[in-house]
Amino acid sequence: MKKIILGALVLVLIILAGCSSITVPVAATANPVGSKVGEATENRIFGGAFIRMGTNGFLLFVTGDKGLSTAAANGGVSRIATVEQRIDRNPFITKITTIVTGE
Repeated sequence: MKKIILGALVLVLIILAGCSSITVPVAATANPVGSKVGEATENRIFGGAFIRMGTNGFLLFVTGDKGLSTAAANGGVSRIATVEQRIDRNPFITKITTIVTGE
C-alpha cells in the first residue's frame, strides 16, 4: 500500500513540475502606448491537438479566440501600440493569451 501511495505522489510531483509560463513580445508600432489593455485567450486541451473538422474551421480540443482583433476589441483599443503573447502550460492545458496595449 505504501508503494502505491508513494508512486501516486511521485506522479503528481512530476505533473506539477511540468508547469511553465512565458511572455514574449510579438510586435510594436509607432503609436503611443496609452492606458488601454486588451486580452484574448485560447485554451488548448491536451497540448492542443489540431484536428480540423469540416469547413467551418472547428478545432477539436481548442476553445477561445486569441486573435489580435479580439484582444483589441476586449480592451477598447483602436490604435495598437504593442502586442505580446503569454503562454501558460501544464501537462493538460495550454493557455495562450494575446495582450495588446494602445489608445
